Amino acid sequence: MERNRGESRICEWFATVLVAAVFSYLLLEVKAHDGQAMTAEEKSKIRDQILEMFDHAYNSYMTNAYPADELMPLSCRGRVRGLEPNRGDVDDSLGKFSLTLIDTLDTLVQLLNKLEEFESGVKKILSDVRLDNDIVVSVFETNIRVLGGLLGAHVMADVLKQRGERMQWYRDELLYMAKELGYRLLPAFNTTSGLPYPRINLRYGIVNPLSRTGTESDTCTACAGTLILEFAALSRLSGERIFEEQARKAMDVLWEKRQKGSDLVGTVINIHNGDWVRRAGFLVSVTCFGEVENLRFAFTAVPQQLRIKAQLASDNRENSSIYNILFLMTDSGVGAGIDSYYEYLMKAYILLGDKVYLERFNTHYSAIMKYISQPPLLLNVHMHNPTVNVRSWMDSLLAFFPGLQVLRGDLKPAIETHEMLYQVTKQHNFLPEAFTTEFRVHWGQHPLRPEFAESTYFLYKATGDPYYLKVGQSIVEKLNAHARVPCGFAAVQDVRTGTHEDRMDSFFLAEMFKYLYLLFSEKSQLPIDIDDYIFTTEAHLLPVSLSTSQPPCQTNNTDPQALEDDLFSYSCPSAQTLFPNNPTFAKTIRDGYKYLTGVGRAQQASPVRGIELPLHDTGLEPVEFLKSMGISLTPLTELISASQGSASQDSHKGFFKLKLVAEVTQSPEHEEVVPLIVQLISPPFLGQTVLTAGPAKFGLDLTKQEHGVKGRIVKSSPYTACGSIENPVALQGHIALALRGDCMFAVKARRLQEAGAIGVIFIDHREGSSSAETPLFQMVGDGEPTDDISIPLVFLFSKEGAMLTNALQEQNNVDVLLLPKEKQLGKEKPEKLNIKFRLANDGDLAEGEMESTTIQLVLEPTESPTEMNTGTQETCSFPQDEPESGP
Repeated sequence: MERNRGESRICEWFATVLVAAVFSYLLLEVKAHDGQAMTAEEKSKIRDQILEMFDHAYNSYMTNAYPADELMPLSCRGRVRGLEPNRGDVDDSLGKFSLTLIDTLDTLVQLLNKLEEFESGVKKILSDVRLDNDIVVSVFETNIRVLGGLLGAHVMADVLKQRGERMQWYRDELLYMAKELGYRLLPAFNTTSGLPYPRINLRYGIVNPLSRTGTESDTCTACAGTLILEFAALSRLSGERIFEEQARKAMDVLWEKRQKGSDLVGTVINIHNGDWVRRAGFLVSVTCFGEVENLRFAFTAVPQQLRIKAQLASDNRENSSIYNILFLMTDSGVGAGIDSYYEYLMKAYILLGDKVYLERFNTHYSAIMKYISQPPLLLNVHMHNPTVNVRSWMDSLLAFFPGLQVLRGDLKPAIETHEMLYQVTKQHNFLPEAFTTEFRVHWGQHPLRPEFAESTYFLYKATGDPYYLKVGQSIVEKLNAHARVPCGFAAVQDVRTGTHEDRMDSFFLAEMFKYLYLLFSEKSQLPIDIDDYIFTTEAHLLPVSLSTSQPPCQTNNTDPQALEDDLFSYSCPSAQTLFPNNPTFAKTIRDGYKYLTGVGRAQQASPVRGIELPLHDTGLEPVEFLKSMGISLTPLTELISASQGSASQDSHKGFFKLKLVAEVTQSPEHEEVVPLIVQLISPPFLGQTVLTAGPAKFGLDLTKQEHGVKGRIVKSSPYTACGSIENPVALQGHIALALRGDCMFAVKARRLQEAGAIGVIFIDHREGSSSAETPLFQMVGDGEPTDDISIPLVFLFSKEGAMLTNALQEQNNVDVLLLPKEKQLGKEKPEKLNIKFRLANDGDLAEGEMESTTIQLVLEPTESPTEMNTGTQETCSFPQDEPESGP
């Protein structure tokens, strides 16, 4: 069905506008789930509250942090990259370009009508910000936050200038800055495939020896697929097509590389050859008794579904062999690593008027609803075998997806997933970074992400249901109650404890307050017509009029898909279809999920349990044993029946009928962790500074070392130890310090051991973490054998790590001792006294003691705990009442 670009302006994404217009009047009189519709006065009061919160956060940044990239709200100072402890990938968004101001600038006009602050902010950017810094940044983050921020601010400046209100001096300076940044990002696309490098040096690019980047081989799907809106807008505003062409090519590659059988994409892709990177996995140990050659793995029948690594190890038992099988899979979902790729397909159609993007989105969306959507859950699946769930938890970034479903007009699953997310926030105050299918915390951090507020806004605009105003009000209240601090708003380090993290990301100002303010505003109360714009993934507004500025790319075609078009594939949804004469439609869907997490009612088990593995056996005992552990099993014959026929089924019947025992060890939920310490023993510390550390499951076992391991500490270069070690001479014979992040612990350990280090102290990259507030854990390997790692490894949380690095900075030479906490040097060990009780018979009593049953308290020294010196024992006799007679 053809659509011209003019129609795209009418029908682009307004499930929101159309439905809200039809039902706003009806729902004003309908009692919502939590009470009556909000009055205009109530909404105005909440709007004022949101404005006050924005002012508190924005003024805290401008007063205490600008021109730094971000505010550290607990320290009340700016975060300058290189001056603060490295946090790993999180810091890749910081480029010494006043990130928070650029990211927030258009919000000042678009919604808040703070024209004086906007004009002042633009002048600051033009006078203070440089884009040629010698710093490595994320291409993805720089695009959505900085390039998008500059473009959004340029659009607003142009609007104000045309109105004659302000900015009469403006001569497209922000657009020129955006174009400069675009050209600085372009070298990232110089790959064989056309997929961009994940990082780039703003001054030196990729290939320059001074760039300190360009060695990466992988990028995430969202990283490569979330460029088209900003790059195309830059092309159409500047007249230079190269930006849109490069971003479009990356989108074409991702589309071509989708798994043709499932129409899904993976999370990580190789930028040079376009192969999907298999990372998700699990380990199964199988012990075979008898002749090894009799063993056959049924997995070989489905080679495209799994990649298997098997390693043979000897066992003490006679005639037995152990196979450790590591399954590496390509996972697919709608959360972290993929999320905004799907979003930008839909929105590229809206912004650019090119139906190819809509056709691709519809193809992917059908696959998502078939495999990933398990209402109200959205679960990652195996890309090549999408009926298999690869994990039993979800990440918080998927909270954007109900909003995207609203744009498509598919409201029922949007309402279901959003309600599930709301119930999780009611249980934990905020969405944890990851939570299980039974709604327990998987990762407790909450960096004030805006995706849930975004979906709440879109659902309210689509339904007009005042229930979503109540949801928005709860977000406002929880931010003030649990995240507000004297100097802005602080991220939550763990939703279970409510502890804060010294972090306020730029997206909090750029997105959170924008969606919340819009939620409680009418169109007439906004300084611009919101319907003339589309949101980027960072909530910057780009004008949909760009769809008519140039025709679609003629070579950008999508292969015809044999898909059954639904009502929403090519047209705006009708109100009658969405709400069939029932303005309480949304409430009837929500009611089935209001006790989903157990809040308000006894918790019920989730219907989703375990992970389905393509592991096959015809023997009943191992099958039932694994099922009892929550692992669903499928017979091999069922798995291959569709492709190989009945003859093949017969040939595999009884395939595993041999003397085989599947040994699957289930780790306890709360595994006991033996605490270690890092004790500073050189002057001036002399053993008085002791830092609690966590152990590793591999490397030298410090609990078996009589005196621990002593050495001088030296910081690794690079600090993450994920690249070639640059200071092996300095590390030789010393204990290395390395930052957590970017690669696995085992990879770091091997590199540092090869460089000559005699031990490694890993330091957490999550700022503010400490052993006092976070439970210790054991570092694990990377799935490969770790027997080659023979040096001791310990882990310090960031607060303890900061004490160690500060000591090194002040003293230059610091000697430490790595050992179990119980063997702490200089710690006085209390004398132990064994106390034994025994009942003495009446005949054993000394002369003069009462004739009754007595309890004797025997005290003896620990040197001979198994001997009793009857000549020195002390006896305490306690008279006892005569027992009553009984049957």
